[in-house]
Amino acid sequence: SPTFDAEAVLFQELFEAGVALTPGGSMHAQEPGFFRFCFAWVQPDALDVAIARIRRLAISKGRVVQDQLRK
Repeated sequence: SPTFDAEAVLFQELFEAGVALTPGGSMHAQEPGFFRFCFAWVQPDALDVAIARIRRLAISKGRVVQDQLRK
């Protein structure tokens, strides 16, 4: 749901999946659903790993079906 509470839950799920993103609510976003990430200091293959982790989390939570995700 589009709430800051739901954003916090998603943040925790992502963090537990090994992906650290900053929720918009902690950055004073005016509406929920935004996340900030910094990729300037990581190797390019680390982004592939993060995307794969996000994909697995989304599938495991039933939020998307695998066919909706592209590489």
